[in-house]
Amino acid sequence: MAMNERCVVFPALHNEGLEKQSETVMSAATLSPQRKFISPQPGDTIETIAARELPDLALEEAVSQLTSWNLHIFLMRSPHGLITGSDVVFLEPPQNAS
Repeated sequence: MAMNERCVVFPALHNEGLEKQSETVMSAATLSPQRKFISPQPGDTIETIAARELPDLALEEAVSQLTSWNLHIFLMRSPHGLITGSDVVFLEPPQNAS
């Protein structure tokens, strides 16, 4: 080490009290339930997703539901309703805030 270089020595870090603090942080970081969603498969349209993911509903009703739950795709996209592989398509309505 050259004479003009500085050497910084840090004191040892103590773990005292960190365990209790860590437990508090972990309990505060509980994840909330999330809406069910998919990433579209190649060639997917809203109709193919509706038929595959909501088979218990009539196709027209399933498409209407998906459209209302995915306004980020259907209001701001040109061409209207274009679905890409990077989209997040929600398969259920937004959950109520609790």
